[in-house]
Amino acid sequence: MESHAATTLYTLLATYANTAALKDGQVTSPLIDFKFADVKVANTAFKRLVREAEFDAGELAIVTYLQAKVAGKPYSLLPAVIVGRGQHHTIAYNPEKGELHPSELDGKRVGVRSYTQTTGAWVCAILQEEHGVDSRKVYWITFEAPHIAEYADPEWVERAPADKQLVQMLLDGEIDAAIVGNELPDSRLRHLIPDHEAAAKRWAETYGPPINHMLVVRNSIVASQPELVKELFRMFAESKHLGAGKINEAALPFGVETNRKALDQHRRHRRPATFGLAQAEERRIQGADGSHLRIPRARRSHLLRSAASRVGSQGTRTSRNDSLIVEGTQNQCSLSSARRSAAAYGEASPLTACSVARAVRSEPAAFSC
Repeated sequence: MESHAATTLYTLLATYANTAALKDGQVTSPLIDFKFADVKVANTAFKRLVREAEFDAGELAIVTYLQAKVAGKPYSLLPAVIVGRGQHHTIAYNPEKGELHPSELDGKRVGVRSYTQTTGAWVCAILQEEHGVDSRKVYWITFEAPHIAEYADPEWVERAPADKQLVQMLLDGEIDAAIVGNELPDSRLRHLIPDHEAAAKRWAETYGPPINHMLVVRNSIVASQPELVKELFRMFAESKHLGAGKINEAALPFGVETNRKALDQHRRHRRPATFGLAQAEERRIQGADGSHLRIPRARRSHLLRSAASRVGSQGTRTSRNDSLIVEGTQNQCSLSSARRSAAAYGEASPLTACSVARAVRSEPAAFSC
């Protein structure tokens, strides 16, 4: 029997309990060898992935991927969550500058590493759903450029001076609140959302755990080596299984249906202009009533929101190439509802954002979990 050398995939992947078995060689394959990038914190290399297409596969923040998809970057999304967590605890304020409640954020200055940060997108959804906050009425102060070079921040976003730091601005009262991440960086700060653990649990029970990072793979591999895509998914699933007991498995769903509720939040909640790209491009949308609209991608977000309301929630793309489907043993699932989420988020070309690799159409069981 003829043997073939394994394909080496240059991969961006941090070490977590669910990926440790993959990175230390416990999970192996005759088809795939990994060359892991020397990167400890994955998000520090996201720009290298989406701007330079440096990696064959890797983890990528879901909002960055959605923007990358709109911008035509050469990667496909696999239904495998690498990092997921509750997000209610990630926004903080300084009580020494006065009490602040989530519903009082309209007109306030809120710091965030980047406006397109995935954690920020989830926090905006939470603030809108649970506290009635319109993120367009918040002044967002950012400290980094977005991962996608083509993206331009909307008018309600301001870049902090280069010599300023997010936490110090919050302590000094220059901003009213800030998205600080998983841990409070200073003992003087407090979580903005009261009883955040219980609130996060209710959110996960209703909508599914918020997704942070998912697995992506280069489009050329999807097209030319579909067996590698299936094997890649299998290996990540096995590594996650070997990490059981050390991880919150509910926050790391694999498969299309198990991720559907979380992805559908992009349709129900929008962070306006998150997916806006600088270049103008027209896309055709077909509504349930058969009507068609053409919307320039770089128009203001209110135009898209108007168009989305005219098209309705059943809008689908008409291009055959835009139909990205995963077939499972129990269902055939198109992510049209998740693609509709792009329209809900802002001024980007709608219905282009969320996809799953097409490589598995020939073998329906590939992504069953």
